[in-house]
Amino acid sequence: MVGWSLFFALIIFTRNIRSIYSGGIVIFIAYLLSNFLAQDIENKDLVQLIDPFALNSFDIQTRYLTPFEQNSFLLSVTGNLLWNRVIWVGVGLIFFIASYFRFSFTYFFQTTQKKLSEKKDSETAPVGLLKRVMPDFTADYQWKSFITLTKIEIQNVLRDVYFRSILLGGMIFLILDFWIGITIYSVSNFPSTSFLMEYKGYDYLLFVFIIIVFFTGESLHRDKSTGYSVINDTFPVKDGVVIASKFFGMAFICVVLTTLPIIVGLLVQTLKGYFDYNIPVYLIDSYLISLPDFLQMVMLVFAVHLVVNNKFAGHAAAIGIWVVMIILRNFAEYDFNLFFFSYKPSYTWSDMNGLGHFAAPLIWFNIYWTAWGIFLVLFFSIFFSRGIEDSWKSRIKTAKTRLRNPAPKLSFAFLAIALLSGAYIFNSVVYENGYLTSEEGKERLVAYEQQLKKYDRIPQPKATKVNIKADLYPMERNAFF
Repeated sequence: MVGWSLFFALIIFTRNIRSIYSGGIVIFIAYLLSNFLAQDIENKDLVQLIDPFALNSFDIQTRYLTPFEQNSFLLSVTGNLLWNRVIWVGVGLIFFIASYFRFSFTYFFQTTQKKLSEKKDSETAPVGLLKRVMPDFTADYQWKSFITLTKIEIQNVLRDVYFRSILLGGMIFLILDFWIGITIYSVSNFPSTSFLMEYKGYDYLLFVFIIIVFFTGESLHRDKSTGYSVINDTFPVKDGVVIASKFFGMAFICVVLTTLPIIVGLLVQTLKGYFDYNIPVYLIDSYLISLPDFLQMVMLVFAVHLVVNNKFAGHAAAIGIWVVMIILRNFAEYDFNLFFFSYKPSYTWSDMNGLGHFAAPLIWFNIYWTAWGIFLVLFFSIFFSRGIEDSWKSRIKTAKTRLRNPAPKLSFAFLAIALLSGAYIFNSVVYENGYLTSEEGKERLVAYEQQLKKYDRIPQPKATKVNIKADLYPMERNAFF
């Protein structure tokens, strides 16, 4: 109820549907904050009260029930769970009542008109001195247009109040995760760089996902949603320049998002008196691992919006793709990274040998998914729509004529790179390293139990002394006996 009431009130008071983003982020921050505080058992009363969804409240109330009790008993709404519902239902009612008395059709549909001041030039150049201007739409003009449009796209995102509010939420949790980290009996680890790079994946990446998904769509559809496309579409700027400016604008935002954890991490280490900065770990993790992840995410969302050509439908389709992948991996037990866009093997930083054997797989998967992402953007750029005619039939007709353009032809080169690198990864993972699916793993365990079950009750020999001579090769993860 509180979410519905908040969204309803935000639209009524701001008359801007994008304000829903901020409202959703506020509720999401409250939920994540309760999850964060739930790590310490001393905060259980506070956790049960600030969770707007009451999920943590319910979990704490049922934490010590047996499976039989959880399946058979009805949880009584008492104590903190009752107060949680009272508080958040009350908040929802306040928003609803306020929006009820504020709403009026006159206010909701009125438009604000800004007075335009006319500037008069005091000096007018004689007509005879004016030179004839020859239009120049060559490569130099296109390049300058690309630079200008990219700057505009970057400024549009950085100045957006909703972007700042979402980023602020991410920064709050990034600072909390870096400052507290993993606590064991309320004692945190040393803030080494390897630990901090692990902590940034807890909550910060959720906000990065929200920013990339929504603002990539906003960037592609901003001209049409503001009505500026009526003017912009008449400019002699090539379609590829417009698409590239929007993509590189979001790419710059990705660079900002990958740089912030470095700045926060250095500040946290300094304030905690830990001065053993490992700058190479910061740079490698941020710009060689995280940045390709963010760019791949932008590429997929970009391609989806190019095809769908509707902002809200594109948002739903892009989020739906990740929801389907999460469901398949977590519930259907399909976890082969080669078939899930932008997924890579997990890795861990070590203060002894850095990434160690994790480095090579990460490089190959980044090559594989980046090539797929570039292919998707270049190929589906044929569906980019300019002008007032944007029906599906006309877009298909225009897309057929654009197949002869350089972009779709170049996309097949990246498709070849993706297929070749994918073939190498498949051979290495499946054939050389003996990859097993979850079902194959279960079948092997069953066969193991069936084969050795007959030795269950008989006396077993025990080793009393072992003498082993082995040559160990840690860098190669190998040993010879």
